[in-house]
Amino acid sequence: MVWIHGGGFTVGEASQYIPSRLVTDAGVIVVTLQYRLAAFGFLSSGDGALPGNIGLKDQLLALRWVKDNIRQFGGDPNDVTIFGESAGSASVAALSLTPGANGNMGLKDQLLALRWVKDNIRQFGGDPNDVTIFGESAGSASVAALSLTPGAKGLFTKAILQSGTLLSPWAISRDPRQTFWGFAKRADCLPLIYNPWNIVSYHQYAMNCLRRKTAQELLDAHPQYEMLAFNKGLWEQALMGVVVDKEFLPKSPAELLSDGDYLKQNGVLDRSYMMGITDNDGIISMMSVPEKFYGNLTSRSNMAGLIRSVVRGKFNLPVETEALNVVDFVYSFPRDSSGKIPLQKFLELQTDDSFTVPLVLFARGLIEASPATQVYMYLFDAEPRLKDPNSPIRGTNHGMDLFHEFDPFRDAEFETIYFYADRDPVKFPIISNIFRGYLTQFAKTGSPVPGSPSTWPRFDTQREQYLAISSKPEVRERLFAQRVSLWTDFLPKAAVSSWFGRSSSTRVAFRD
Repeated sequence: MVWIHGGGFTVGEASQYIPSRLVTDAGVIVVTLQYRLAAFGFLSSGDGALPGNIGLKDQLLALRWVKDNIRQFGGDPNDVTIFGESAGSASVAALSLTPGANGNMGLKDQLLALRWVKDNIRQFGGDPNDVTIFGESAGSASVAALSLTPGAKGLFTKAILQSGTLLSPWAISRDPRQTFWGFAKRADCLPLIYNPWNIVSYHQYAMNCLRRKTAQELLDAHPQYEMLAFNKGLWEQALMGVVVDKEFLPKSPAELLSDGDYLKQNGVLDRSYMMGITDNDGIISMMSVPEKFYGNLTSRSNMAGLIRSVVRGKFNLPVETEALNVVDFVYSFPRDSSGKIPLQKFLELQTDDSFTVPLVLFARGLIEASPATQVYMYLFDAEPRLKDPNSPIRGTNHGMDLFHEFDPFRDAEFETIYFYADRDPVKFPIISNIFRGYLTQFAKTGSPVPGSPSTWPRFDTQREQYLAISSKPEVRERLFAQRVSLWTDFLPKAAVSSWFGRSSSTRVAFRD
């Protein structure tokens, strides 16, 4: 099992994750890989000067190493599972879709790491033909990237995505050129004279200047998230991430997932997938917001701005349409007597936009290309205890699944989560054992449950079944059905109607 950590492609370290319980409880070999982050791994000029995706190529190299060397660790090079959470999950998807390419330097780190695993894992007793990659957050986005790239074909057999895919709005850099020039400006690397007729030399000047900077100077030039930009969707705040560079990712993730021939030719459909989210991943959107600003999050004007931002980012709808009123109703009611919107509604919008809908669409893309593809979907509910029984939120925060997956983190602050009390001494170990059992069983067999598939059915387009993971796991159908239907059925139709001037005739019709 090859772990890809998250952190928004910007922060994090592999050494933070100690997998001793995964190893000792289930007898699997776990490889944690480090890839270049921030400007070192994901800065892109939007052209050949600095294509980007270097961090993904790091991951790919690591996979190749596993393939070549895992037998020496008792592993099987032909049975490799990659897994990741959040951005790590997006990397897993990208690695499943792409060939190895110009740009995406952080992803190239990952790709090289996979190649190293392929070449060397035998020396650790592993099997280079039985590799699972897994990741969380940005690591999950990385798993998605590795799942889609042609360059990862043959490097792993299974992928686990935890809270992130390449369809997540924060995973893809929408305007890498603008990000590059903003970075160059902060690093004091802009040419004094702009010559539009010689853009190559203009880029080269900036690149040469950046190469002369120290690592600390480059870190200091890194942009910061606008934590107080309450009315912006995460897609508007995406800084550095995966880029569609025509090589590592030949086309956009959505286009690749709709290209059945591409998916078949590059082995994407031959792998097994386990993917899911926590039931309140959207809390990540307010993790660094001071408590005194919580009221701003739920103001009517902020929510209206956020809804416009998110809907425009996906569908380019006019500012005033009936469709926006429908979205406003779903995520803004019921309001309290002062007109404030429930904080949980704000979080549901962030969860659906960044995690739920991208997850469902990614799974549907695989199954629609080949119904035989093994896809297992889950919703993680750690049943956390809240500090305040009357808390305005409920559910499991982004990243809380990691506490059940790995050993206690050496950085105590990492486990400090808003709103939550100490762990439940009874339920926590039960859920931990259940979740780790699913992960390792999937890595060994391609199915998270032994025996009868009725305990966790495969995802299909008819019923879209998934497992709600808690102290008492339960099979359910259609993840957050009405909310997902809003984004996958109603709004696309509303967008088409508005483009042809018929927005007033759009009817609201949710899937059951």
